[in-house]
Parts: sequence; structure tokens; C-alpha cells
Amino acid sequence: MKKTTSRSPPARQEESWEAEAKLAQAAAEGDTDAQRELLRLAFPVVRRTTRHLLGRSQDLEDAVQASLVAVWSSVPHFEGRSSLAIWVTRITIRTTLRLAKKQRSLVPTEAVEGLPAAGQAGARSEAVPRSVPEYLQRLPEPQRVAMVLRYALDYSVDDIAQATETSPNTVKYRLKAALAKMRRLVRQDRALWGKRHEER
Repeated sequence: MKKTTSRSPPARQEESWEAEAKLAQAAAEGDTDAQRELLRLAFPVVRRTTRHLLGRSQDLEDAVQASLVAVWSSVPHFEGRSSLAIWVTRITIRTTLRLAKKQRSLVPTEAVEGLPAAGQAGARSEAVPRSVPEYLQRLPEPQRVAMVLRYALDYSVDDIAQATETSPNTVKYRLKAALAKMRRLVRQDRALWGKRHEER
């Protein structure tokens, strides 16, 4: 697989990735201790990622199970070119988005807070007429996923690039475009809210 970043990871990071690759190889070869450890590491990543992408959707548990199955079936192919967490996130995103498209259940997470484009998540006010999740819902899927990974999961631009198999520049563009669109939507809603307020 082609690397999405131009910079080489630090030596310690490479050592960590190599150790995780050895763990995955041992798990694929039937080492039960390695299998348990791999699942212990993968499960919280899968759970957190699906929850942030689906919110409280009734399809959450199905997405978790489907993602764990997808991760498990891909274990023999993990080569340690990224961290295990990023690799698991990548598979979980693919699996969850496929399920969400089929079930039409993809929703933005309420956990995204403090975005520059809007104030408190889940709150409406004169300054921000809608909640952050409502604005996120109106973004194109690639921009929404990038925003969730950046602001809910606190991934770096490089991490998001690896998780979404794109370039850091593309990630930066998506984040910038998403914030710009959210700001436009907020301005439009403020204008509409003000007009309605004047008509009362």
C-alpha cells in the first residue's frame, strides 16, 4: 500500500509499529495470547470510531461487530506501515460507512465540541441557531469524516490521511472546506433567524 505521508516516522514509532506487526502475525498464526491481546487493543478503537460516526444509531452494535470481523479477517495483511490503531480505524471507517449507506444511519457525533465554526455542540442560541451535529450532517461525507476524526477523536492531519488513505494536503483541504461551509451555514441561519425575529 502506498504511504500517504512524505515524512518518515520516528525510530521509536517504527519500533512500535514493528512490534504490533509481529503481534498481528502471531495472532494470524493461531497464537491465542496474541489473539486476545490484539482484540484487547482493537476493540476500544472500533467502539470509539463507530460511536463517533453513528452516534446513538440502532446500527451501532452491528457496525462494531462487522468492523471487528473485518479487522480480524485482515489481520494477516497488517504490515506495520502505520500504528495498529490507525489501521483499525481505517478498516472501521470503511465498514461503518458501508453499513451506514445501506441503512442510511450515518449521523454526526454529539461529541464534537468547540469547533471554530459553531459554539457548543448540542446547543442552540442566537449566535449558533443549530447544534454542531446538525451542521455536520449537512457536510459532504469526506468532510464530515475528517471533522469527526480531527475534533472528536483528536487525530492529527497525518493520522487522518493514513486512516482515510489520502494525502495530508487533501485532509487539510477537507477540514478547511468543512469549516468554511459550516461558517456559511451559520451566517445563513443567523440571517434567517434575525428575519423571523423581526417579523414577530
